[in-house]
Amino acid sequence: MIYTFIFDVDGTITPMGLPIEYGMKNFLLRKLQNIKFYLITGSCYQKTLGQVGNKLMNLAESTFHCCGTKMYQKGEEVWSLNDKPDKEIYKYLQDYINNSDYPYKYGNHIVDRETMINFSVSGRNCPHHMRERYINYDYHTGERIKIKVGLESRFDVDVYLGGTLSVDIVPKGAGKHLSYYRMIGDYQFVFFGDRCFEGGNDQKMKEVVKSQGGIVHEVYDWTDTYDILKEKYLY
Repeated sequence: MIYTFIFDVDGTITPMGLPIEYGMKNFLLRKLQNIKFYLITGSCYQKTLGQVGNKLMNLAESTFHCCGTKMYQKGEEVWSLNDKPDKEIYKYLQDYINNSDYPYKYGNHIVDRETMINFSVSGRNCPHHMRERYINYDYHTGERIKIKVGLESRFDVDVYLGGTLSVDIVPKGAGKHLSYYRMIGDYQFVFFGDRCFEGGNDQKMKEVVKSQGGIVHEVYDWTDTYDILKEKYLY
């Protein structure tokens, strides 16, 4: 059987919020030389480049960024969603930061990626060792779900839980799943994602791949992806 792979990036082929591990990177570069694959992520191109490196990015057929609203090939942007999120959202998000009970706020909370907004109460400047504090806070308070519900009830947007600290805000109807229709596959698609749960930014891609007869692997972290690839696909 010939497969075409679709990989989420952060938490799926890399540790959450960190660069790809040396062994995983070399494994993918060796095994995917003659196999079609795509990368899809909520992050912008430059952040993804910093996580996985130029060689793996260029080896992919295409890479999709900003929750599937931008498409790159060999480092060049070849497509972008024309719609932009409502500018009124920024005031709403700033008010939310000011009123949130979470005490540790590190700045860079609202990141404009043109076709999407990434928002986190802790901020993208949150030190790695402090991430667990917000993860625990969000687990007990459901803050990110409240942010999602609040935004979707006030604005014409879809909001997805991305990573462990933030939400991805895109125009209504947009998301990673739309990139599926810009992919060319050999036989069967196989998708790996770590945010396939209800409201996660991999959920709709999971549903689309399954509806088209593809295979989905919902992974806990990059080591799951590595083990599954070695056992089932890339011997």
